[in-house]
Amino acid sequence: MSDEATAGSSGKGLSILIIHAAGRKPNKASVSKLLSDAGVKAASLTFATPAEIANGSINPSDFDHVIVLLDDDLSGDDHLEEGMKGLVNCGFGAIGIWAEEMDSEDMHPAVQKYGAKQIPWDAKELSQALNSEAPETFQSTRGGSSASHETTHNKC
Repeated sequence: MSDEATAGSSGKGLSILIIHAAGRKPNKASVSKLLSDAGVKAASLTFATPAEIANGSINPSDFDHVIVLLDDDLSGDDHLEEGMKGLVNCGFGAIGIWAEEMDSEDMHPAVQKYGAKQIPWDAKELSQALNSEAPETFQSTRGGSSASHETTHNKC
């Protein structure tokens, strides 16, 4: 893992934006442990909803990495599409991480159009996803390949 991907260019730690479903704030301790287990030194964690990205109150370009927590509540979020477009417009390919309790073989709607990667809740997979520019297979909650889907390539 490169030093910049794990500690930031200053070496003081990364600023990481965690996108989650409205009304369902994730467990900060679990997210922090996953990042730590992946070898990521996080200076700050900011939790936000897709609506906060869509309305401009949170600017993804202020962060080193953006992670989207994938769950059923996020699937029904009215601002999901706008929020994901906001990430792409700031130059981020969303890294979607399945929430700990999820069990699915499908593509999550949050990453189907605008995502770069979909991985299980796994420190090794997160470490690889943060350090690779190459597209990876979109994975199920168990780590196998998710159901096939049509990928729409969006040009910047």
